[in-house]
Amino acid sequence: MANLIGGGLMVNTYGAIHDATGSYALALLPLAMLCTLAGVMVLVLGRKRQREQGELAVSVK
Repeated sequence: MANLIGGGLMVNTYGAIHDATGSYALALLPLAMLCTLAGVMVLVLGRKRQREQGELAVSVK
């Protein structure tokens, strides 16, 4: 999945945005948003899993 997004989609997106605007910062913005989204997902899923394990430990006792 990462190879498809990073190697295929993002290269084309970066090129199109850079050609249209001439700005490297704007061209890298979609990549920054994907990284931010991935970080938020890790935090949310990690807390959900931690909560589920805590409830399981309470029910076993």
